[in-house]
Amino acid sequence: MNSGKKHHKVSLSSAPWTMHEFFAGSGLVAYGLKDMFLPVWANDICLKKAAVYKENFTSKHFVLKDIKTYPGLVCLTLICLGLVFLVRICP
Repeated sequence: MNSGKKHHKVSLSSAPWTMHEFFAGSGLVAYGLKDMFLPVWANDICLKKAAVYKENFTSKHFVLKDIKTYPGLVCLTLICLGLVFLVRICP
């Protein structure tokens, strides 16, 4: 359903810090943090979510690939998830 309005991609270029967006989906985190963080790498494995992400943002940094294919990223992700878990159980 096209409303006839020209669609503009969301600009993320003015953010002062950078981030990696694991499991990016449609880009809700990137959009919510757009004034603070610039995604320099984002991924997902779902074709539909990737299509939405690429429609809303520039997709040069988006990778349609499972993070299991990047062994170092899996370790980093598990470490980050562990830190988040520690923060939640140790207020």
